[in-house]
Amino acid sequence: MITYSKSHFLLSESSPEYAAFALVLAAVSFLIYRWALPKPIPGIPYDKKVARSIFGNLPELISWQKVHGRPILYMTDYCRRLSSPLAQVWLGPLRKPVLVVTDFTEIENLTQRRAKEFGRGRDFTQSFRYVVPEFHVALEKEDPKYSANKDLLKDTMTPTFLQNVSSPQIYMRSNNLVSLWKFKHEHARGRAFDAFEDIFSAASDMILAAAIAVNDENSAIVQQLKYLESFEGELPLQFDERFNSVIFPHLPNLAHIKGLERLSHHIGEQVLSAFPNIMHYYRLLKDNVLRQSYAWVKRFEAMEIQKSVSHLENKTITSVLDHMVKRERRAADSKGIKPDYFRNGIFDELTGYYQAGHETSATTITWTLKFLAQNQDSQDKLRNNLRQYHAEAYQAGRQPTKEEIAGADIPYLHAIIEETLRMRPPFPALMRSTLVDTEIMGYRIPKGTTILMPSSGPGLDEPAIPVPEDLRTKSDITKRRPDWSPEDVHLYNPGRWLKWDEELGETRFDPSAGPMQSFGFGPRQCFGKRLAYIQLRTLVTLLFWNFKFVELDGEIASLQGHESTTLIPNYCYVKLEELAA
Repeated sequence: MITYSKSHFLLSESSPEYAAFALVLAAVSFLIYRWALPKPIPGIPYDKKVARSIFGNLPELISWQKVHGRPILYMTDYCRRLSSPLAQVWLGPLRKPVLVVTDFTEIENLTQRRAKEFGRGRDFTQSFRYVVPEFHVALEKEDPKYSANKDLLKDTMTPTFLQNVSSPQIYMRSNNLVSLWKFKHEHARGRAFDAFEDIFSAASDMILAAAIAVNDENSAIVQQLKYLESFEGELPLQFDERFNSVIFPHLPNLAHIKGLERLSHHIGEQVLSAFPNIMHYYRLLKDNVLRQSYAWVKRFEAMEIQKSVSHLENKTITSVLDHMVKRERRAADSKGIKPDYFRNGIFDELTGYYQAGHETSATTITWTLKFLAQNQDSQDKLRNNLRQYHAEAYQAGRQPTKEEIAGADIPYLHAIIEETLRMRPPFPALMRSTLVDTEIMGYRIPKGTTILMPSSGPGLDEPAIPVPEDLRTKSDITKRRPDWSPEDVHLYNPGRWLKWDEELGETRFDPSAGPMQSFGFGPRQCFGKRLAYIQLRTLVTLLFWNFKFVELDGEIASLQGHESTTLIPNYCYVKLEELAA
């Protein structure tokens, strides 16, 4: 039998060949390591320590998130550590640098006045790719589907459409929440209760009412109230002594709402993930509810589309979907083809409409309730302003009608909403990508660079980081908003948005009083901004007309939150006192 020694196959560890091989291997490994290290854009500040790791800022960011819970604040803290309003970070191995911009004036300039240089970019659209890939917000203008899909929603954000079609639906569904909370107040026995699910369900009802004129059968709040009223005798309440709160029985979410909320959460997961494609397939593998959500939503939307198609000849438009169906037929007729009411673009625009208007409004309402419970003077002032403006309704012992709310111009109500959006913006950051080689604050920026612009931090709810004026463009200097005072920029103060108008002899709301970027600027600002303001004004008016929100204490009064698609409070409890109309 022939035997072979180890030396027939391996180099001897003492041989020159082995030494040469080891040296080459070490050299190649070193070159690969050097190749994989972050590649800074020349001149832009960064932490030299993170640039010596192939993982860049990722380990530091993960550690920050475990302690603080809000990744975006890592970015603003990073810029402050570097004493620079512009810095570069690396969010994983083999990734290009992401530029973090924390100067409001520069952000407003590049998003509003330099839109041809800055698009939404791949990092932004990647977040929508596996949920609503044909939603126009997720498409670049160069995509042939962009114009066709956006055309479906044309005019749905005009004042006329919003007032005649969307506002009545929103008012009706807002009243449903008032009815539910009157019932809960009666049974809460003076204790607080968790309002989070109710607010998110009400926001779902409002956006679905605007989108499809949702009926009571598919209204989460209506069904929840019916469920509670179905109990005979005493409600089976539970009491949480830790928070001195009451826990009401809760009807599980309707399938379509459960599906829409899970898909919304899935978008948020991908926004926060360094590897969204891996995150998507991992979730699909492990999460049965996510897999079912696609089917639940598709089935529900198909039924609603069929309803709209069936009454296509009806000239009365009651929802956004009715409008979309008519525009699809009009576009098909102009091309001499058969309309496709069930194409992916229509499904994605409908789902995207929900995503754009649901969580943003819901989280803003939760923060408004929390801030005004802690700031009783502001709450009282808001209620007094509502009663003064709607004096006829107050004297008649009723709440304002939908027409009265829709036509109201109440400066302090606007200021309350704007201050809440400043202190707790729904979107953690704006994101853009350079479409061409360009320049930011005197630095050359290559095409394809991702720009991250936090919606909180320096200049917004913290003192600004100083910027030399010679780095600003002329448009920055001539069209800039005044900075907030560093002494009180961190405080909740709706009055900062009000100014005295000498000519009119009255106090006016000034939306440009200072920095705030909750909805973005320019042609790529939030599509549903006008709809969101209508939802907020309607619901805030009705809630504070009917209830006093008692100040809470302890852990549930915390103003801390966590980031998903939006910034969500860790706790949202309310303790109510019902007011006479």
